[in-house]
Amino acid sequence: MKANPIKIEPFKYPSGNKGYLVIGTIDGIRYRKKFKSRDEARAEKATLELQRVNASRDLQSVTTTLTADEVRQCEVVLRRLRQSSHSQIPLDFAVDFFIKNYREPKTSHTLETAIPLFIQYKREHVGKKQLNDLNGVLTRFSEANPTLLIHELNESHLISWLESLNISKKSWNNYQAIFSSFFSWTLEKPRQWISENPASHVKRHRNISGGIPDVLTLEEAQNLMEGVESYQDGRWSLYAALGLFAGLRAGMDESELTRMGHATNQKELIDLENSVIRVTPEIAKTHDFRTIPIHDNLAFWIRRHWEPGHQIVPTTSRGQHTKFANAFGLKKNVMRHSFISFRVAECQSVGTTALEAGNTERIVKKHYLNMRTEQDAQSFWSIYPKGAASLVKSKDDCERIVKFRKIG
Repeated sequence: MKANPIKIEPFKYPSGNKGYLVIGTIDGIRYRKKFKSRDEARAEKATLELQRVNASRDLQSVTTTLTADEVRQCEVVLRRLRQSSHSQIPLDFAVDFFIKNYREPKTSHTLETAIPLFIQYKREHVGKKQLNDLNGVLTRFSEANPTLLIHELNESHLISWLESLNISKKSWNNYQAIFSSFFSWTLEKPRQWISENPASHVKRHRNISGGIPDVLTLEEAQNLMEGVESYQDGRWSLYAALGLFAGLRAGMDESELTRMGHATNQKELIDLENSVIRVTPEIAKTHDFRTIPIHDNLAFWIRRHWEPGHQIVPTTSRGQHTKFANAFGLKKNVMRHSFISFRVAECQSVGTTALEAGNTERIVKKHYLNMRTEQDAQSFWSIYPKGAASLVKSKDDCERIVKFRKIG
């Protein structure tokens, strides 16, 4: 049913002065009001017409000095505020908070200009592998956001990019840590390019299960050490022996074996006289000193294939390293995982194994305890180079081990 229009009708007061009467119906209620001037009557008529429109539909019509674009901006801001965790906060409070706390950045930087400066700073504090990880992740993120300035980035940019990668929970946490480190650096003096670290609002995954680590069987370990002696003239033998029987972290770049190979005091680190390997803070991934006992079989491997002062990792080519790993089906860290599993099975001590491996008791107990039997462990520590087993009469036959060098 069409509503009757709201009218303005002129009339005269008893005094003879002219007036204006606004007549209409709002929500079924008849409305009549007198005004002395036409402008007042027109304003009232406009107000009543808006009230009638508002009562009949969800959209609200108001008299405002704002432009159409400004009205739309207000609608967007209110919608975002209501959809946030601060939906009960009034808009004027949010605006007051912004005015009091927002500070313009001292300088404007894009990711493309900021990342090299960050990497240069980090070069003095982290190893080559970690530096490559930092640079790789940040560069990929920069390529996805080439035009954004540092201070324009927020957690939504980080979360959207992370979600687009379809990565594991562990990788998500690693990437979040990289972002946190980078943006903390941009936040610090003298830079202060941002006022808040956006990575602090990116939630990390908790209670991540690492799964069961890859561990060689006894037969696989025997085949590996038998094969390396003939593979490329045995140049990988020491690398495999120290990774498998000492649990030193293997790999290219800044692995523990690489750092030990670069050390000038190798004879102090690989101490055959006292049957101990010393992993100094400069070599250890965790930067904590630890010692690893040299078992009898490892002593034989070292004496046959070690030349002090030479590199332990026999190549600087990542392709050659991958070729070696593929030749023996070695997955990442599998030699270290095998060392820990067989070592805890042998000594039956989570604490001792954790100290030697540079790990925590919780990790050793959770991932490695009971992975291998004590019987298999005894056979594992009896894997000798070709021709060496016949020289071993007992665990106390140290003289033969010391004299052992090369057996034809």
